[in-house]
Amino acid sequence: MDGLAPDSKLGLTSVVENVSRISARSAPLTYVDNGVNMMAKVRTGKFEHFFNLYGDGKFYWRLKSPNGRVICQSEGYNRKADCLNGIRAVATVAGGARVVDLDG
Repeated sequence: MDGLAPDSKLGLTSVVENVSRISARSAPLTYVDNGVNMMAKVRTGKFEHFFNLYGDGKFYWRLKSPNGRVICQSEGYNRKADCLNGIRAVATVAGGARVVDLDG
């Protein structure tokens, strides 16, 4: 990560640290309906997913830290089920992911 700007390094480190605490085994996703969006809560933060009604008409998710800051967000999905699968994939796979500096 030496080639990254300090803010980028901090952001990547934050994602890795937060997502590493999320796993399908230790923190199953629970859904809370706030009337507009569904939120999948986990111990260290939460995944929110939503339908972009006034934009491109796709489903998105974002991972928020406990202080409410967006850590990362998804691409657009045509189906809600695919969006939920994206959340599960990140929660399951990213916890053990390495950070690789592609700039050398």
